Formats: sequence, C-alpha cells, structure tokens
Amino acid sequence: YLKLDLEGYGVSDFGSTKEILAIGDKIGAENAQRFKDLANELNIKPEDHQSINLTPDSIILKTIIVTGNLLVPQKLVLSKLNLPYGKKISQKDIERGILRVYGINSFKKVLYNIRLDPEDHGKFKLHIIIEEKSPTNLKASVHFDNLFSAGIVLNFTLRNILGRGSRALFIGDISENPRFRFDYLKYFGTKERFALNFVYNFLRLDIPQYTDGKKIDELGSTTNKFTAQVRTTHSLRHTFVGGLSYSLDRSKFNFSNIVREEIKSGDFNNFQLSVGYIQNSTNNRNYATKGRETLLYVKYIFNNRYSVNF
Repeated sequence: YLKLDLEGYGVSDFGSTKEILAIGDKIGAENAQRFKDLANELNIKPEDHQSINLTPDSIILKTIIVTGNLLVPQKLVLSKLNLPYGKKISQKDIERGILRVYGINSFKKVLYNIRLDPEDHGKFKLHIIIEEKSPTNLKASVHFDNLFSAGIVLNFTLRNILGRGSRALFIGDISENPRFRFDYLKYFGTKERFALNFVYNFLRLDIPQYTDGKKIDELGSTTNKFTAQVRTTHSLRHTFVGGLSYSLDRSKFNFSNIVREEIKSGDFNNFQLSVGYIQNSTNNRNYATKGRETLLYVKYIFNNRYSVNF
C-alpha cells in the first residue's frame, strides 16, 4: 500500500487532474523496483495496458436544440455558438462556443448536455438550456470623487424591448457635474454577426480657475456627442468597428472675470470618422485577472468649427 501525499486536494478538484497524476507518477517511479521485485516473487509477467484517455473523443453533431430563449433570437445563439454540423468537433470547441453564447450578456445561465442520437449512431445531439436575464433592470449606486463630486448613478437596462436582439442602456449621474449616456445596440445580418451601435453622451463640468491659489472664475463646459457605428460580433477575441461621430462643446466663464462680459459662450464642434480593431485575450470580461486588451484606431477629424456667442 502506497499513500500519496494529496494534501490540499479534494474530491471536487477536477481541474487539478494533471497535478494529481504527476504525484502518482512520482511515487510510482520511486517504488518501481519494489513493484518489479514483488512481481517476480508472485511470478506475475508484465502486460501492456491501454491508459485511460482523459480527453473526450471528438464528436459529430447532428442537431443543436436551444430552449429557454424567449427574447433572444435562436439564430443569434446559433451564430455565437458557431459549431458545424457533420464535422468532428472537440470538447474545447463546444466550451468556447458556450462562452461566446454567454458573452451576449443576456443570460443568467447557459447549460448544455450532449447525447447520442438514437436514430443515427455515431452522431450526437447538443441541447443548450438558457435562463434569460430580466428584460428590464434598474441599478443604483453612489459615488464621491474630486472631479464629479458626490452623486447618484442610475443604470436602466432594456433587453429586447426596442426590437429583438437589442439592448438599450440609460445611464445617468445625478451630481453637481451631471452626466448622461444612452447606448443602443441591435444585432443584424444573416447570422447576427454584426451590430449597429448608437451612443449619445452628455457631460456638464464646472472647472474652477485659480490665480496665486485664489479662485477667480469658473469655466462651465457642456459636451454633447453622438456616435453611430457598426461592429462585428462573431468573436469575443477580435472585433472590427467603424463609424461616424459628431461632437458639440460649449464653454463659458460663469463670472466673466477672464473674458469680456459681452462674450456669453464659445462653441466648438466637429465630425469624426473612425475605424478600429479590438483584440481581447483577458480571461474574464468583467473581472479579468490576466490577459491583455489591445485597441487600434484610425481617426479622421473634419469640419472643425469654432464660434463665439455674444
């Protein structure tokens, strides 16, 4: 009897298979001569044994069944899954597909099981069971910092309310320097591999102006920015995006101690064309502990206009 040192491992440590097997290999190697001596003593001749395959064999899918998706279109789920029929696929292929489905961010749970097709031996059925998030969700939080001061942040989310396969966010910051954001995304295309994204951002800032440590004025800045863009959605790792933005900034000094009193405000606006590529290899999109995110953008800013309001 050989006792393995498995301190720190439990019956649920399925992810530590390689480490546990390595411990067994080490103990076996250290006692190899004892095994040989015992075999000779008992007149046991060595036999070739096929090792246990811990990696499941690749399978061929005949059908994919999706249940529980009342709001999210099935073709969007299948597009994210991106598993072929009639070709061999591995367990890793299926796991990556399930992660892509979960990455839609419209589900609480995404479960699956694989069963042999009783009518077509050698082929399998993949059953995906989905539990969707609530179509409406309201969250609130409080914050304090030295730029936006204290405030209450409200986040109202609508899923599949403004069209199937869509998501709309209304985010507001009620503070001395208020902010607002509307973000609408709608999947489209034959396999829902593209998304139209419309974003509106509003920001109001009061920035104090100092001379010799004394506050002499306050610059009030209001920014409105509209963005319409198209992005690819077939992969969580790689995204291509392109679109057009329009930005309008209005600034004024509240006490008119720096500029002439006749000047009420100054406006600056422009258009911006941009194309970009985003690469994400983080291990978790929300709480990443390793990996990297790379953003490459090419921007063309045009039609710059400045004006002064009297």
